[in-house]
Amino acid sequence: MISVLQSFFRFCLSFILVFPSIVTAQSSLPSIDFQKIEEERNLVNYSLDQIVTIIETSLTAKKQVTIPENVTEFERALFQAKSTQNQKDQRNQLEAIKQLNTLLEFECYRTKGEELYIRLLLGTSISYMGTPLIAHNYIKPVFPDIFKEIDNPKISNSLINSYAGLLIRIDSLELAEKVYKDNLSRYEKNDEIYEIYNTLNSLGFIYIKLGKYDNARAVFINNQNKKYASLNPVIHAFSFGNYGTLLSAEGDYDSALFYMRKEIKIMNAIPSDEGLENTYFGIGKIFEIKNEIDSAKKYYHLTLKTAKKNKNLPLLITAYEKLINISVVNEKTTDLSNLLQSYLYYSDSLKTTQKINAVEKELQVSQLLEIFKTTEDSKKRYDLLKNKTNSLVYTVVGLTIIILLMTLTISVYFRNRNRLKSNNLKLEEKNNELKKSHQLTSDSNERNRILLKELHHRVKNNLQIINSLFNLQLNASGMKVETEQVFRDAKNRIYSISLAHKKIYQSNNIDSLDFEEYLRDFSDELFNATPNDVNLSIEILRNPISIESAIPLGLIFNELFTNSIQHARRHDSLQIKVLYEELNGKEKFIYTDNGVGVQNTELMKESDSSIGVTLIHLLAKQLDAKIEYKEAKDVEHGFWLSIEGNFS
Repeated sequence: MISVLQSFFRFCLSFILVFPSIVTAQSSLPSIDFQKIEEERNLVNYSLDQIVTIIETSLTAKKQVTIPENVTEFERALFQAKSTQNQKDQRNQLEAIKQLNTLLEFECYRTKGEELYIRLLLGTSISYMGTPLIAHNYIKPVFPDIFKEIDNPKISNSLINSYAGLLIRIDSLELAEKVYKDNLSRYEKNDEIYEIYNTLNSLGFIYIKLGKYDNARAVFINNQNKKYASLNPVIHAFSFGNYGTLLSAEGDYDSALFYMRKEIKIMNAIPSDEGLENTYFGIGKIFEIKNEIDSAKKYYHLTLKTAKKNKNLPLLITAYEKLINISVVNEKTTDLSNLLQSYLYYSDSLKTTQKINAVEKELQVSQLLEIFKTTEDSKKRYDLLKNKTNSLVYTVVGLTIIILLMTLTISVYFRNRNRLKSNNLKLEEKNNELKKSHQLTSDSNERNRILLKELHHRVKNNLQIINSLFNLQLNASGMKVETEQVFRDAKNRIYSISLAHKKIYQSNNIDSLDFEEYLRDFSDELFNATPNDVNLSIEILRNPISIESAIPLGLIFNELFTNSIQHARRHDSLQIKVLYEELNGKEKFIYTDNGVGVQNTELMKESDSSIGVTLIHLLAKQLDAKIEYKEAKDVEHGFWLSIEGNFS
């Protein structure tokens, strides 16, 4: 009997020792020894700060990651993932994403700081793949907690600057401004002159994009000080050119030319032609505005030369468009023919490149999703196999206890107790499975939300391309006034849809829209294009409204704003109001102006004679809303229209 028990115990012991390798062997994961990581959970050869310092130091010195010999399995996996990421090509980025995502999913990290660093590396690789919105979802939670783990200020500064660059790519300019300001405070505290200088230049660029011209002016004037020229001569030169761009935007063309030429002079002395194509183009635009056509042509040709060298294809095409317009106006048929040939060549190249990039981005997103799904499936298989193995181990141990208890004549009692224990374990296992299923569902919903925002971002970009094509058509000479108005109406309608998609992807809520802010933004765009003196009052207490209602309502108000501007009294101030009422469960938007108005409401009924009126009625039907008009009354209003429905 004792011999049988000894053999049984040996079998149990060998099985318990072997099962971790079985789990690892049957999981389709990157080459990571999870059992070894678990065994070394409390072993630390290098802290996170030391790991990051080794990585950055070796990259600076050798352009590759050096992996020390005395590392734990987790440390080796982290060094290897960073080394793979450093290769930069798509295949290696996908492999790095797989490695890093696996470390996250399997919770291989030892500290919170290591988890944050893995997320930062994962977001960086995703950004390299051309999907900045998805990358931002991983990188945003990292800051500022990661700085509690990293003591090296240069590395911290580099991480922040990379994060700010990502924010600019996704049009999150206000947040980028805050990040740069926080970084600037740290530099000033440590008196890091070089970093202060570079950060101020980046802030100036953001100020221009945000329309904060006074702030940008202060930055660029400060950076023009000669004492900074040796810190970074290229940025020193940029401070003059950027200031010239600012002056040009304000209409001070002579001063703008002075500062732009100053930048060119400094860049030629360095020598460097980094970004010079933009400066040449800016000077050409100024001369074109001043009607100094020969000078404008000269700098547009310099733009072509430098843009070709720096491979700035979009600006190259824009410069060709400018030269073509000049040739058309001045009837330079020979120049026009040559320019058109070059323009068509580079335009086709850009379209081909854009198509290739679009296909590549779709493929990259698909590959990312496949990696995430594969890792999730592997984690499920890993957990399932581990649970089954644990259950089998418990069963074997239970059988051993039963046999021992049978030899002590109390087998019945312990058998019943073992059954109860087994049932509890099964219930606990089912509870764990339900928790994991809930977590997987939550993670899937979050990823779907991010992908939907990415889709709105792409739709907005495509609509902006269409708007740019309309702008190009509107700039063509010889266009009839009626045709031009058709293009402008279509352009305004497309802009209202594009703005809605932009508001959606910039918002944390993808189900609804701040309708008052949306109306103000696109009405400002319409009013800026007209010489009328317009007073606008928008009072909408109900915010926000659903996405399904926002776009049709936006198009309706686009038609109404356009109509008000077109029929405004020539010398009077145009006053427009948009009010909101709610009564008996119904919602109503009321639009009024003090213009000429509708003298006969029959004119506002649906007919083939007016595209705008027909469009309003079609959109109202889409919303299942009721449209009501009132005739013009000089005392009360000129034009009056209400839209009644349910816009939740």
